[in-house]
Amino acid sequence: SYSGFSSLTLTEEDKKRGRMYAEERTRRELKFSLKNVDDFLKELNLEVTIHEVRKDSPIVPRLSQMMQRTNQFNMTTKRWSEGGVRALLSPRWNYRMWAVEAADRFGDYGIIGFLAIRPTGENFWEVDNFLMSCRILGRGIEKALLARVISVARDSRIRELHGKFIPTKKNVSLCENFYPENGFGLFVDSWGNGGDDFRIFRYDLNKNYPYPNLIKVNFA
Repeated sequence: SYSGFSSLTLTEEDKKRGRMYAEERTRRELKFSLKNVDDFLKELNLEVTIHEVRKDSPIVPRLSQMMQRTNQFNMTTKRWSEGGVRALLSPRWNYRMWAVEAADRFGDYGIIGFLAIRPTGENFWEVDNFLMSCRILGRGIEKALLARVISVARDSRIRELHGKFIPTKKNVSLCENFYPENGFGLFVDSWGNGGDDFRIFRYDLNKNYPYPNLIKVNFA
């Protein structure tokens, strides 16, 4: 794996942070006033845009920043620098990466999720990094991002998608069951065996993985 030093770049999300907190308070008030999550999502008019990340993409600083800060929904807690992200997107490493941004009737969330694929053979991809901002969990955006990657993998004639989970004290509650609950089967279990703790799950790409019903999904 590739690692590096974190960046101190001030991202657009940093500049908008005060406004975003105010918008999130309004969302919480709406959520408490409704009976269930589906009603909440219908009222939100949630829309996401999923970008495939390029080596020269201007969002790379934000992705690196998220890796340094995100602990709860973070499958492997790998902390790549801006230079590390760009290196992994080079032909030497040949990673593919996607970022997701979201907006709803109350405002713009900015970029709030990231997934990176490591090619592990002609017919297999492994999710080497997958994280989401905790402020948007429970709205299905993580499933929309995963659905996009599964769709691209299928179109690329990949046979299996493997998802890696490396447990930490902070990520277990949100991440431990995510892959099994989304159609992945346990493939390798090396948790609690005295060595490196990790699990690898696999998804058969012959199976359909639908986009969430109550989110409008765009691609860029």
